[in-house]
Amino acid sequence: MSLEQIHQVERDKWDDVARQEMAEAATLPPYDDFGDYARRNPTQVGVDDFLGDLRGKRVLEYGCGGGKMSALLAKSGADVSTFDISEASVELTRRRAELHGL
Repeated sequence: MSLEQIHQVERDKWDDVARQEMAEAATLPPYDDFGDYARRNPTQVGVDDFLGDLRGKRVLEYGCGGGKMSALLAKSGADVSTFDISEASVELTRRRAELHGL
């Protein structure tokens, strides 16, 4: 399979996932912000301490998926830019941000 074919398979897969999640765009994970998420998630232990206060920091999230993490980062005061191989995922991320005033 060529690289372009592999990319197309990934785009199609994640576009489908994003379209299925679009109805959930108004929901966010049950955390106040990124720090709250990181402190309660065993795989993120210490990340909030490492990053420190996110207010006013610029964050680039690649592979944003449905934008839940992007939203938590923005709720923490970060200026978040994202991208993804899936156009539908980017649209979902944008919609989620709009619905939450981010």
